Parts: sequence; C-alpha cells; structure tokens
Amino acid sequence: MTSAFIENKSGAAFSKASLSWAKDDQLDNWHIVGEVTSEKLFASENGKSLSEYDVNGLYSRKIFPASSNWQMGKITLAKPLPHPGNNDLQISILPVLSKMFRTEKDDATNFEDDLNVLYQQVIVANNKLRLYLNNKNESEELKWFKILKKRIGSLYFGGRVYGKERKGIYNTLRGKKGLIRGHLAGKRADYSGRAVIVADPGLALDEVGIPDMLWDQFFPDIEKSEKPFILINRQPSLHRYSFQAFRATIHHHGNVVGMNPFVCKPYNADFDGDTVSIHVPRTLAAKKEAEQLLPSHNLLSQANGKPVLGFEKDIAFGVVYISYHPEINYDNQIPVSTEQELPLHGKKLWAKVTYQNIETTVGRLLLRRLFPAGISLQNRCMGSKGWERLLTDLFAVASASQHSELIIDFTRQLSLLLMPALKHSGLSLSLSDFIPLDDASKNRAMPSFLWFLKQTGKYNEDLEKQLIQSRGLMRRPGHKEPTTEISSSLMEGHSEMEYLMTAHGARSGLVDKGVITAPAGSELRKWIYHLQHLYIVEDDCKSVSGFDSHSVDAGQIVRIRYDTDGNIIYELKENQLFRSPLTCQGHGPQGNPGVCRKCYGNDPATGRLPEIGLPIGILAAEAIGERVSQETMKSFHTGGTQKKETDNLEKAGLDLIDELRKDLSEYVNGAVDPIYTVRSIWKYFPSSSRPRMIHFEILVKGYSDEYTGLLSTITKSQDKRQIFKLASSEQSDNLSSVMSRIISGRLIKSASKEQ
Repeated sequence: MTSAFIENKSGAAFSKASLSWAKDDQLDNWHIVGEVTSEKLFASENGKSLSEYDVNGLYSRKIFPASSNWQMGKITLAKPLPHPGNNDLQISILPVLSKMFRTEKDDATNFEDDLNVLYQQVIVANNKLRLYLNNKNESEELKWFKILKKRIGSLYFGGRVYGKERKGIYNTLRGKKGLIRGHLAGKRADYSGRAVIVADPGLALDEVGIPDMLWDQFFPDIEKSEKPFILINRQPSLHRYSFQAFRATIHHHGNVVGMNPFVCKPYNADFDGDTVSIHVPRTLAAKKEAEQLLPSHNLLSQANGKPVLGFEKDIAFGVVYISYHPEINYDNQIPVSTEQELPLHGKKLWAKVTYQNIETTVGRLLLRRLFPAGISLQNRCMGSKGWERLLTDLFAVASASQHSELIIDFTRQLSLLLMPALKHSGLSLSLSDFIPLDDASKNRAMPSFLWFLKQTGKYNEDLEKQLIQSRGLMRRPGHKEPTTEISSSLMEGHSEMEYLMTAHGARSGLVDKGVITAPAGSELRKWIYHLQHLYIVEDDCKSVSGFDSHSVDAGQIVRIRYDTDGNIIYELKENQLFRSPLTCQGHGPQGNPGVCRKCYGNDPATGRLPEIGLPIGILAAEAIGERVSQETMKSFHTGGTQKKETDNLEKAGLDLIDELRKDLSEYVNGAVDPIYTVRSIWKYFPSSSRPRMIHFEILVKGYSDEYTGLLSTITKSQDKRQIFKLASSEQSDNLSSVMSRIISGRLIKSASKEQ
C-alpha cells in the first residue's frame, strides 16, 4: 500500500503515513501475538468507546497496541481446514494483519475497510462453527465449515461480501501500488521536485540550471556559488541512463530546469513540454555515488558500446554544414593547427586554406582542432558514417583514459563552433525545396536544406519518396495486410479515397503508440525479475566450454570476447571457441550461480572487463527492453507506411514482441539449442541500434536458471495462489510466520514439482 493509516499514541489517526520497515526483533516475535475472538472493532485508550467496544476485537489496544505498528493478531480456527492456496496443507491458525494494513479512517468511527469486513466474516463463521461443534450439531457444523472455508478463501484472495467486491490479503501484495512493487522493490524520496525542461547550450555537460525557488527549498544552507549534486530522472525509466546526476546551478528564468541538449538522447527527451523529476542526495555515501552518475562518467551505451550522448540532428547538421565544400573532397588527413600558428577567427567557414601543403577549408580546420592528435579526420564533407566513426574513436579514448574533462570540453567547444555558424547560415526550408535532390543541386551555388539533412541520415530515400513521388503502402489497424498502394505524393495531394487510406495508416500509428507500449513495458519488467539474480561473481571460472566463433557475427566477438584459454580474441581462427555466460561455471562466495568476468567479456559501457558485483542481469533486461519499447514507436513516427515484404529478419512493433516470446518459449521447452535462440532473437533488432549479443545470452541464461526469489516467484507464477503455496510449503500450521515472510520480502524456497 502506498499510504497506510496508522495511529499516534493518543489514539487519533494520521491521514497518511509512509510504510516503515519492521525491525528484526519485531519480525522474530510476530508469531507471539494476541488472540482475536471478537468481530467488534475499537476501544480507545481512555476507555471511551468510539465504536463497538471489545478488548479482543480487530482494533483492540490489547492485541494491537498503538505503540507497535507491526503487532499482529491471530484467529485460532474451531477446526483445521484445507489451506485456500494448497489443499494438501491444513491450517488451524489465521494471521490478523496489523492496523497498518487495515485502513482506519480519519475520524476513527468508520472501519469499512475491505480487510476488516472480511476478517469480521471469518470471525463470525468461526464462532458459529465452534458453537455447533460444542453442541454436536452435525448438519449445522458441516454448513458452517463450508461457509468458513469459503470466507477464508475470500480473505486471502478477495470475494463478494454485502453486494460489494472486497479486496483480500493478496491484493495488498499485488500490482504497481502493492506492497511488493510499491515498497520492497521501490523507493520513497523526501527531497524531490518536478519541472519542465528547456534547452540551455551554455551549460556544461554535467550541469543543470534550477530555479531559485527550488534552490531555496533544496539547499537553504548552501552558497549559491557552489554546485551541489542533484539527480534527474525522466519517466519512463527504461534503462540506467534515465537516472543521472548533475551539478546544480541557479537561474532566474522561471520555474523550469535548464539542460544541456547533449544529454537528451539517453533520456529520450526533447523540449516540447517534457518534465523531469529532481532528487537531492543527502548523505555522504549518496553524494559519492552521485559523482559516478555524472554524464561525463557514463559515455558509452551499456547496450551496444556506442556513444550515449546526443550528437545527431542539429549537431550533425551543423557538422555537415561547416565541413562542406563543392570542390575539396579528398582522402588525405586534415592537419592539426592552433590559432597562434594559423589564425582563422572571423574568416568564412567555406573559404579555402592551404596549410602544411594540404588544401582544405576554414570550417574543417576549426573542426579538427576539437579532436585529440591521435584521431584523424578526412579532408571531405562529414557524412553521418564519418561523424559516427569520429565520435566512437573520441569516446573510446576518453573512456580508456577515464578523462571526463575531455568530453566536457569537447561538447562545450562544439556548441560554441556550431551555434553561430548555423545562426548565420541563412538556411531555410520552403515548398520549392521538395524536389528530387539531383535536380535541386543543379544551377545552385549552395546545396539546399534537404541536401544537408540527407547527409546526416535523417532525410532518407523512403521519406523523399513519400514527399515527392508516391506514399506507397499504408498500414491498417487490426490487419497485417497493407492497403492498396497510394500513387500520389504528399506534395501532389491525395484524392478523397487516397486520403481515407492514409488516415488508416496514421490511425494505426496512433493505436500502436498507445497499445503496444504497455506490452513492451510489461516484458521489460518480467525480464528484470527473471534476470535480477545474475551478477559478475568471480574473475575466471576456468571453463573450457564455449561456442564456435564462426556461428555468430564477428563484430560481436573480436576484441570483445575471450577464448577457452582466457585470452581476448583479436582475430577469428579455424575451430575457435569463445566463452559465453551460457557455458559459465561461475559461483559466488555463498555458492550462488553467476557469471565470471572472462565468460562475460568486455563491458560495453567501459570497454574493459566488468567489475565483480556488476548486475549484468538487470543491465541486459534494460538494454533489450529499452530497444523493444523504442521499436514499437516506429510506425507512429513513419506515419503508418509499410514496406513491402523482404527477406530481412528485422521486426518492429508487436511482431518483435511476439517473435521474442515465441523463440524464448521454444528454448524453455527444449526445442532449440541456446546459441541458435540467441542468434535468432538478436537478428530481429534493427542493425543500426542492435544491442550487443552478450545481453541476449544473459537473457537466455536467465530463462535457464531456477531462481527462488520472492519477486521472481510472484512474476513467474500464473496462479496467484502459488504465492501462499510456496510461502507455506514448510510451515503448514503457523500462518503468522508465513505472512511475515511474505510481507517482509524474505526469500522463500520453491515448492517441489510434486506439489
């Protein structure tokens, strides 16, 4: 429960209070509880009745003292009866949850809580059964035995009482706001805020600007010249880059948060009204951890090892613009220069310059100055592939040397170079620009806006075709078959019938956005529960098992994975095996299964062997789940167009989720071998944003392991009664201990397959 109603010592009720943690001694003594024999409810401390008075009632101060929020009660059944979740077990004692889980209203007179009503029903039936047992009335005894059994089932799993559907004990555990996900698997924050984000390129990479009003609330005792740590989170939190740390600076431009545009990509944020949550680390340990969450310390993607910061869109557009020249496009390298050696300030970006016997342009020389000497730039217009290669080399250097200032300075200098260049470029877009780019380049001294956009990879052939040739096939909601092909383009305009068919495609995209996002998020959460027990547990398990290197893509092996001798693979050889988490024999200090560093290979986020203790299971689930969520949005952003069927294995939308489920199910059922499953589901993802194959190996391994954690048990179980069945598999009589184990979140042992 996200808010529980508890009482202070005088007996009055607070309206809301956070659920506190039970202490060890409280948990140990939960089975030493008072007997609840009356359905009557409440007695105040001073003896004045606020409702029906009974010292043995559901709100008795004797059984549930106001000073002990975790005190439980018990009901001794008149006759043992089958457990509602497992008929093989007999129960004779029922736990009565503390008042924290049974809402007491503000005025302390209305106790119409579902659990209270269900407990009352059980107590009444139990008292009736005891009465007829003592009187030896067999017919009435059998009748009330069945009634009691039914009412106990309703107490555990909910039922209809007094014409209203009541929520049972199980409902306090289940769901997003239940005890498990809402408290044991969640956090509550005291110092937090929420605001809309705006672009502020003047900020450093690791800085955000917060309004003075928030500053006064968060940091009343800190000088405004200091830069304390804050944490920024944007929902949905699909991967670890959705929660990063920054140094706070103050601004006076309204109640908004200023953010450097480079950090938008990991958040998947833009500036059209997006909001973020702000949290303040208070303890020294929290501040020390926050320093490791700065963007400059998290340069490479955990999913695929590529730069995680946003250098696309207008940044890539600006790079293409300043490096353009219609005549100078050679494969030689641009020389390194300084402003003292070669003054370029104030000169036109496209002006020709000869330096060290190399003819190039002012813009290219200025761009070259931003990169270290060890990185080479070709003397030509910078396209999307060349720009991506440069950034990969730069981030590899910064990550290997752990030199975060290199990236901070690079982003600052790149912004200072591109902002004035684009501001004074005079580039604009009009209807007359939407013609074939080959025709647009003729008789023009300067390329069009769309030509520059195409070099960044954002204006592709499919988009150009829709705009100036024909829209092609459109999707239809609820149908896999597309509409008939639309021959007219957006610039020409559509007929009435063509417009109606395009509306089908646009509507299909909107439906996908709302409908498919939920299954994608659900799969991510399920994967996290499946994989959360997997960690890096030791340095080297010395395993000699592995898979054939030639059975998978070479880019996923070379300089990343290790062979069976424990050496990194620099080139593929004949009959060479690579080690994998699927064949790892690693175990932790307590004997718990995991993965060793050598079987995992180099960490995508650092390019080095992972540290012991890295939660590779959760990271793999996030890497795959985040990409699945983004792929489901593709039809929305493409306006509902549909490509013709090809031999390409890449999937999108519900097709991607369905194929993943299908292949994992076949593997669990033993129909295919693990490396075949890994290879097939890896190829479903688009090659441009495909996560590393190691994450899919971890996913398959998680489905192989039998893990007995409470969260995994609840998630994997299709039957809600299984929770109580597993929790009570050892102690059939003391259900107070069973409930204490469930509520406290302690690990429970799995029931045997025979059960």
